[in-house]
Amino acid sequence: MRRVSSQRGVLNCLILENGLVRTMELSMPPTSGLSVAGDRIVALGPGLSGPEIQRIDLSGGCVLPGFTDAHVHFPTWSLARREVRLEGTPIVIG
Repeated sequence: MRRVSSQRGVLNCLILENGLVRTMELSMPPTSGLSVAGDRIVALGPGLSGPEIQRIDLSGGCVLPGFTDAHVHFPTWSLARREVRLEGTPIVIG
């Protein structure tokens, strides 16, 4: 991935800035900004610009794009299961 500007025709719809962006890609060191268009990351790096719809100041927070936290705490889950009826709910694996 490389930094892309609006001059090349990429519409930057969302810019996250002033944080720590860790892509987990060894060839890409952590950076401070991230630009998203639709459901795709289109640019990484500091000082991103473009005709964004929204700009979010991360204030030093960390972003892990593509990371899904799918763990569960079984005691909490079992308590919630008493209150939520899960019968008939489809199970999706994958």
